[in-house]
Amino acid sequence: MQLCTRAAECSPDGLFIIGGDFNHANLKSVLCKFHQHVDFATRGVNALDLVYTNIPSMYCAEPWPHLSYSYHISVMLIPAYRPLVRRSKPVLKLVKTWPEGAISALQDCFECTDWNMFREAATNGDTTDLEEYTSSVTSYISKCIDDMTISKSLTTHSNQKPRMIAKVRTLIKSRDYAFRAADKDALRTAWAKLSQDIREAKRTHSQRIHSHFQSSGDTRHMWQGIQSINNYRPAPPACDSDASLPDALNSFYAQFEAQNNVTVRKTIPPPEQLADVFTDIFNISLSSTVVPTCLKATTIFPVPKKSPASCLNDYRPIPLTPIIMKSFESLVMRQIKDLLPPSLDPMQFESESLHGRCHQYNSPSVPHTPGK
Repeated sequence: MQLCTRAAECSPDGLFIIGGDFNHANLKSVLCKFHQHVDFATRGVNALDLVYTNIPSMYCAEPWPHLSYSYHISVMLIPAYRPLVRRSKPVLKLVKTWPEGAISALQDCFECTDWNMFREAATNGDTTDLEEYTSSVTSYISKCIDDMTISKSLTTHSNQKPRMIAKVRTLIKSRDYAFRAADKDALRTAWAKLSQDIREAKRTHSQRIHSHFQSSGDTRHMWQGIQSINNYRPAPPACDSDASLPDALNSFYAQFEAQNNVTVRKTIPPPEQLADVFTDIFNISLSSTVVPTCLKATTIFPVPKKSPASCLNDYRPIPLTPIIMKSFESLVMRQIKDLLPPSLDPMQFESESLHGRCHQYNSPSVPHTPGK
């Protein structure tokens, strides 16, 4: 007891595990901060073999059979903590990559396309169906992009480190295969190769993080480097799973934006190959005072401002305007702003003429309601 007390006083933050046959003894009366984990009888009807630790709920004890001719049963201590890799399932992600020469091939595909056939197919007499015309053009563009890109399925584990690249994972599988085959020479070679590639992967990852701090103007990459160093992974915010929530948010914010499959920081002007067909679509839309549904319908991502969210105002809708609609809005924004009533907030539209873009919080190009 004196030894345990002295060790606890010297290292108050250390881990202490005390086990044995406590017959007619209660360690709790001497060391009140220790916790007992065995809650079943270990010999007959008596609980004699006990385990004490200074951390509550650290182990789950299970009774096991006797060892040989012992009168006491065995006690199996199972850690109550479950690793993160067992608590969360792997996440399957589908990513698209652009191989070398894909952009130039896509531009050649658009340049060789006869865009007039889409308008002819949507024209009946003197009337052009704008919905069919726009939908067929955008679907054809998406199909061409899918043909030029390569889709890959990536499985991400919760404990996966960024330095665990595909080459390192392949070498780990080779090492495990050599171990199961009991091939000592192959296992020794696999271990040496794996250690070398792990050091190289760590060095490459360190250089990539270090490069984030080279440019003082790139704050986004700088914060990514800080989050990678701290292993910061924000928990996904809890959101209401009610199916009527998107419709309620639509009515509450009156915001209907376009397809949001373009990343905001990667939004670039459309190539010259698409200028003629979209100019024709914009002119038809202006003359008919109708915006195509495929350009103004979107899936709104409600991000809670606080947790838990109690009302609709506690959500922040995150829709991304597509490049097609953004170009359309930039053409008609100036004329529409002159016609807005003075009751609207003049700071609602924040223009940045130097960058050639405009941030709209209430899309001026969509004057229609969902029912129309």
